[in-house]
Amino acid sequence: MNKVRKLFKDLPFNVVYANTDIETKHLLQILKKHINEADYSIFDLSSWNPNVTLELGLSEGIRKISNKKYYILLNTKRALEVPADIRGIQRLEYSRYDYSIDKGLGDCLITILKSEAWVKNIHLGLKRKLGDESKIEKALYLSLRIIAHMRDFEKLTPDNLKSLSRGTRLREEVRKKNTRVSPGSRFYTKGTKIKCVL
Repeated sequence: MNKVRKLFKDLPFNVVYANTDIETKHLLQILKKHINEADYSIFDLSSWNPNVTLELGLSEGIRKISNKKYYILLNTKRALEVPADIRGIQRLEYSRYDYSIDKGLGDCLITILKSEAWVKNIHLGLKRKLGDESKIEKALYLSLRIIAHMRDFEKLTPDNLKSLSRGTRLREEVRKKNTRVSPGSRFYTKGTKIKCVL
């Protein structure tokens, strides 16, 4: 679970774990409240936990009333088969806890974020500036990591940028062009808030 939480921390999600607060309400009331407040819900059905399956059913019912989105994740190393009653529902499959394309959970989470209008705008801006599709995906990942950093900190220093861009294989001039960071620069959060329920 720590690997999953780290991936969410690396990206601009405001994650609400439904089982962490002690409340006097019935568990179903708590779950409904979290699902209704969230922009969307994410369910990892890899271990077929009955509680997660119940939460998925609850989210499906809420979706029919309020059009709330949800996503299903499935680790193909842990769960090879999906039960017949939900086999037709699309899901994002992963086998690693990293950002590997088509295999990593991080890549699945970025796919979910790409459905958001503000991420589409970032992607479009990068497409106009860079043109090269391989650089665009790397720059988008870096942009999302910077936004996640700003969720937790008030400023972004050149050292922070160096740390955040590790593994993106973007040349330094491309990173600086897209983030405009120079020594002494400060970037402040603008209040973008994305919630999801796990």
